[in-house]
Amino acid sequence: MNSNKNLSRIAGILYLFVIVGIIFGEFYVREKIIVWDDATATADNILAFEGLFRLGFVIDITAQACFLLMVLILYQLFKSVNKFHAMVMVSFVVVTVAIHSLNHLSEYAAMLIVKGAPSYLSVFSEWQLDALALFFLQIFTTGWDLNYVFFSLWLIPLGYLVLKSGSGWFTRVLGWWLMITCIALLFNFYMRFLYPGFYRNEIFMITGYMDASEIVFCLWLLFKGVDQKNVALNAPQ
Repeated sequence: MNSNKNLSRIAGILYLFVIVGIIFGEFYVREKIIVWDDATATADNILAFEGLFRLGFVIDITAQACFLLMVLILYQLFKSVNKFHAMVMVSFVVVTVAIHSLNHLSEYAAMLIVKGAPSYLSVFSEWQLDALALFFLQIFTTGWDLNYVFFSLWLIPLGYLVLKSGSGWFTRVLGWWLMITCIALLFNFYMRFLYPGFYRNEIFMITGYMDASEIVFCLWLLFKGVDQKNVALNAPQ
């Protein structure tokens, strides 16, 4: 019993680092450095805040490693509820971690171009190199958005496992909330790419509020954890 509680807390700590790492990288580092309509200003910011840029990169990659370790712990905790759903959950996270990690190559390429372009790029002028760096950052952002498909889908098996693992009203609400969050995030993705003219910040805000379910899930792991007695009662016979 205590070992499972400890595993839940470890998973919660890892997920907390993932959440904080994503928020730090997306809403502090990149918001501070990238000026989407000014390539020169973006290049100047990368040079001026190079240490911050590198720190954000390292934290992002570390967060992905923590995400992978966290879902393996969740598999151990939830496999007795439904092993197939637990495996699907792990599979989606493995894919999203792989995509997101490789996607960071585009972000790092932007810094390499600004910091000191290789000699074979000398055919480009300085402002063209700045524009190329901003283009790579745009590719990184687009890759982030595309990865939302797999990042969203892991919430379906997770929500189902949470729903089936407990008997209290809060656990049931959290399970359904996680699954609905998946639908909201997928809606955000398809609206953004299929109907860019109709896409509004309000849609992003609504899906962002729904995504708060992941923060609640993290806190649930930290302070309550998976109750193995309820898991045993609700597990398929």
